[in-house]
Amino acid sequence: AVGQLRQGLERLTHLVAQLLTLARQEPGAVPPPHEPIDLRELAVGVVADMSQAAINRDIDLGLDDKAGSQATVRGDADALRILLTNLVDNALQYIPRGGRIDVRVSEAAAGVELAVIDNGPGISAAERERVFDRFYRVPDAPTGGSGLGLAIVAEIA
Repeated sequence: AVGQLRQGLERLTHLVAQLLTLARQEPGAVPPPHEPIDLRELAVGVVADMSQAAINRDIDLGLDDKAGSQATVRGDADALRILLTNLVDNALQYIPRGGRIDVRVSEAAAGVELAVIDNGPGISAAERERVFDRFYRVPDAPTGGSGLGLAIVAEIA
């Protein structure tokens, strides 16, 4: 009973944090300062933060660093951390046990690129348009969740 209460409290805390993140992205919200962000350092931190969840699900979570010497962008560090955490968390929820997730930092024509790549089932073409809608959950989803994670990613991106 205590374990269920703790899990419920954790889900509620996570939901409140997601709603606050969405509110901060709304038009008219005070814009955060744009500061230099080392995407390599950000990716290392998120991979470290999510590693226990990956281990618990027998998922190989790693960093694929192909950025060379330049991995700095200007932006909102907190928002980018939330964006990357939500992408990794979403991959962890849907990838089968024994799967692989790579957080890739690489050079791109416009500077540097950050990507989350996994060998999970992917999102069907029919669902791709809707997964970024607030509170939308894929029918028959194998996991619980609020349906806000990818909506937050879309707002931040």
